[in-house]
Amino acid sequence: MSWRNSEGTISYWRTSTGLEVDFVVYAADAFAAIEVKRKRNITSRDLNGMRAFASEYPEAARIILYGGDHKEEIGGIQLIPIVKALPVLERIVWPGAD
Repeated sequence: MSWRNSEGTISYWRTSTGLEVDFVVYAADAFAAIEVKRKRNITSRDLNGMRAFASEYPEAARIILYGGDHKEEIGGIQLIPIVKALPVLERIVWPGAD
């Protein structure tokens, strides 16, 4: 995470049943699960990995970057269009970042 001059890790998360989260950012000042879905419409099934992650780590921010065109929140999971999120990704993962 040198682009932020921060100690931390970026990894992935997967259950024994195959549910997964693409990226998990863990640092002293951030804990976020990030999924990337290119599709325009997110279904309930698309949220299963995040829901499983949330059951183990409820304190983590949960973010899905997707191919749609509007921000939305479903059950504590932020859905954010990829094209809008990438330029401000640091502020999304680290809300207090300047």
